[in-house]
Amino acid sequence: MGEYMSDIYRSACPLDCFDGCSFKVSVENGIVKRIDGDKNHPFTGGFICSKGRGLANKIYGPYRLQYPLLKRNGEFKRITWDEAYDIIVEKLDYIKRNYSTLSVAHYYESGSGGLLRNLDNRFFNLYGGVSECSGSLCWGAGNRAQTLDFGIPLSHKPEDMLNSRLIVLWGRNPVFTNIHLVPYIEKARKAVAKVVLIDPLRTASAKLADYYYSIRPGSDASLALGLSRMAIERGKEDKDFIGTHTRGYDAFVEGLERYNTEKVLNDTGLSNAELNELANMLIGHRPSTCYIGYGMQRHINGGYAVRAIDALWAVLGNIGVEGGGVNYSHRLMSRFVGEDEFYANGRAANKREFLRGEMAVFLEEADPPIKALFVTKANPLRQVPDTNRLVKAMNGIDFKVTLDVFMTDTCRASDMVLPVTSFLEEEDIIYTTMSRTYLNYAEKVIDRIGEARPEWEIFADIAERMGIEGFPHLTSEEWLKIALKPLEEYGITLDKIKHGYIEPPGSPDIPWQDSFMTESGKFEFLNPEVYKGEWDEKGYSYYLITPHPKDSLHSQGYLDIYGLPSVYINVGEAKRLGLKAGDKIIVSSPYGEISGLARPTDTVPSDVVMIYEGQYGINKLTPIATADLGGQAAIYDVKVNIRRM
Repeated sequence: MGEYMSDIYRSACPLDCFDGCSFKVSVENGIVKRIDGDKNHPFTGGFICSKGRGLANKIYGPYRLQYPLLKRNGEFKRITWDEAYDIIVEKLDYIKRNYSTLSVAHYYESGSGGLLRNLDNRFFNLYGGVSECSGSLCWGAGNRAQTLDFGIPLSHKPEDMLNSRLIVLWGRNPVFTNIHLVPYIEKARKAVAKVVLIDPLRTASAKLADYYYSIRPGSDASLALGLSRMAIERGKEDKDFIGTHTRGYDAFVEGLERYNTEKVLNDTGLSNAELNELANMLIGHRPSTCYIGYGMQRHINGGYAVRAIDALWAVLGNIGVEGGGVNYSHRLMSRFVGEDEFYANGRAANKREFLRGEMAVFLEEADPPIKALFVTKANPLRQVPDTNRLVKAMNGIDFKVTLDVFMTDTCRASDMVLPVTSFLEEEDIIYTTMSRTYLNYAEKVIDRIGEARPEWEIFADIAERMGIEGFPHLTSEEWLKIALKPLEEYGITLDKIKHGYIEPPGSPDIPWQDSFMTESGKFEFLNPEVYKGEWDEKGYSYYLITPHPKDSLHSQGYLDIYGLPSVYINVGEAKRLGLKAGDKIIVSSPYGEISGLARPTDTVPSDVVMIYEGQYGINKLTPIATADLGGQAAIYDVKVNIRRM
C-alpha cells in the first residue's frame, strides 16, 4: 500500500456479537493507532465496546502469528510457505489415495467474521468432501426452534421497543453482550414500558429492569408453558390471532394440563406471589416484546424452551404487531450467499457431518478414521465440552493443522500452524445474523503483518498445487462479487455496500404482520408432550452456568491468561462452607475438575456456581450432551461440587 500518512479507514468488527459495529480506523505511517465507532452507522451510532476498541493493540501483540510453524520434537520451528504447502499437499494426496477424503476432518466456527473467511469450505468441497462439523455450541437449538415456529428467525427493529408496554429480557444480558440495545431499552422505559429480567443470575442488566425473577437453570420452558396456561384459564388469550394465524393450538392446550401452578413453582423456584405478578404483567401490558439470550438453549430441552416462549407470545397475541415479537436472531442474510457459486457445495462427492459438541466422540469412533484435522476460525480446545476427552482424541490424529491470527490452545496442540491475516489486513464484508443490523464494508486498512495470508489465498495455493479445479486466484473484490451475486436482483451491489449501510432484503420492520414462512403459512404451536426428558446428576450440588463476560468474546480475551478463574458462589453458601474471597477451591463435575478462586456474591443463587466462559479449563467440567433441536451442545446440563484446596 506504499507510504502512509495519517488517515481514517472504514472497517467493521469481526467479533461474533449481536451488535455488528462499524469502525473508523485511524492509521499513521502504516500502523493502526485507534479504532472508533462510525457515527453514521444506523444502529451503533459511533459507540463501540472495549472488546472492539482493544483490537487495535491486539493485532500487534505477542500472541500474533506471523510465520508458518511446524512442530518438530515437540517444539515449533519456523518454516516457509512452500514447505508448509508441500507437507499439506503430500498428506492430503496420501489420505485421498489410501483412505478416503472423509478421513480428513474440518472444524470451523465464527471466531472472525467476514464473508471471505468462509472460503475454506469451498476448498474442502472441491477436495471431494470431508468430515465436517455441524450443529452448534451456542445458539442452534433456538434457531431451529424459531424456524419450526415462524419459518425463519426474524427480529424487530430495536426502535419498535417504543411501541411496547412491556419488555422482557429472558436470559439476555445486553449490558454485557448487546450494549447498543441498552439506549433503546432506557428510552422505552422512560416512555411507558416496564422492563422484566428473567434469569437465574442477577446480571448487570438488572439495573435496566423494574422487575427481576430468578428462576432455576433449565426451568424456562416450564415457566413459559405455565404462564400460557394461566392466561388461557383466565380467558386472556388472543382468540382472533390464534384462530386466524396459528396451527396446533388444541394439542398445545391439551399438553398444558400438567403445567399447573404447583409444578411451575417447584420447577422454577419462584414464589406464588412472583408467578402471579409476572402473569398479571404479561396479561395486562400488551403489546410486549421479548429478547431471548443465548443460555437457556444450552440445556437438553433448549429448543423446547424457546418454542415455549414463542408459544406464550402467540397466546397473548404479541406476534406480528408493533411493540411485540420474540427476538432471538435475524437469519435473513444466510439465505442470500451463493451456496454453489461461493461454497461449491455441489462439488463434494462425499460428506459426513459430526456435531461440534460431540467432536471428541466422533474423533474416537469415526470409520473411516480421521487421519488429518484442519481447524479454522475456532479454538475447540477452549470451547468444546469435555476438554480432557477431546485432548486425548486429538492426540490420536496423525496430522493436525490450525489456521489462526493468534496462538491458541488448539494451535499449541497442532502439528502445523498457519498465520492468517486479521480483519484489518484484507477487504471483506462483515455482518451479524444475531440481530437486526446491516452489511458492513471493511476495507483493507494496513499491510499484512509478517508473512500472514488470508484463508482464501492459502486454500487457493493448496488447490493449485494439488491440481484441484474451481479455486482460482481471484482478488478479494472478485470473490465478494460472487458471494453477493444473489443480492443483485434486489439492487444490492458491492459498490452500494461500500458507500452505505444496507439491510439484507426482506427485512420487515414488523415481522409476521401478514403471514409466516412455515409450510402451513401459520405460526406453529409446539406440542408440550414432546419433551426430551429431565437430567440429574446425583451427588453434585450446584448448577454450573458459564455466561459471556463483558470484556471477552469466548476465549479471545483470554489468550494470555492461564491463571485460576474466579468462581462466583452465593454469599450464604460461601459462609456455610467457610470460604472467603480469594480462597483457592476445587470445582468438580462427573467429567473433570479445575482449580479456581472463590468469589462470594449476592448475584448468584444458592444452588448455582458461575464461571465466565472462555477461560482455560472451564470445559473440563462440561458434558458431551446434545439438546433436542439444532444439534445444540447441552453444556449447561451439568452440576458441580466445590471444596477448598
